[in-house]
Amino acid sequence: MDTQKMKVQKLVPTEYNGRWGFLDTATGEEVVPFIYDYAHAFSVGLALVRQNGWWGYVDKTGKKLFLLYMMTPAILIKMAKQR
Repeated sequence: MDTQKMKVQKLVPTEYNGRWGFLDTATGEEVVPFIYDYAHAFSVGLALVRQNGWWGYVDKTGKKLFLLYMMTPAILIKMAKQR
């Protein structure tokens, strides 16, 4: 096996203009677009991301696998005051 021809893609979460996405460390190219409010490093092929209050995971192509809406304490307090 020619190990010199093998390319290992390492993606790192990066913030740009207040948005998060992922860059390939080998090429510096954007792999997952800068559309997220928050992004965590990849683990077992998935990365935790947040977008507009929704949390979910993306794969290394940027495909969203599933999303969950999570209420923060600030949202819950605001809702309680409106009652």
